[in-house]
Amino acid sequence: MNEKSNGSQLLHRLANVLAVIISCAVIVLAVLQLTNVWQTAVNVCIPLMGLEMLLQTYSQWERSRKTAYFTLFAAIFVFICAAVVFFLP
Repeated sequence: MNEKSNGSQLLHRLANVLAVIISCAVIVLAVLQLTNVWQTAVNVCIPLMGLEMLLQTYSQWERSRKTAYFTLFAAIFVFICAAVVFFLP
């Protein structure tokens, strides 16, 4: 039982670290977009925000299901919007 909780705890820590790294990348990409250094940084930024929301859903799943469901639906909405923007002219 202890090994299972250690593995689960490791996955939660990994998800949290990955979420922080992705959040920092989103901030850097947003600054690059706003300062016109990289014109298409938003094309990378939006899917990264959706991925960060999925990691947040994983982190919140045991604590608060309502928050996790809301974050999951927001992530799905972000991915749908990104797909529409990328694939429709």
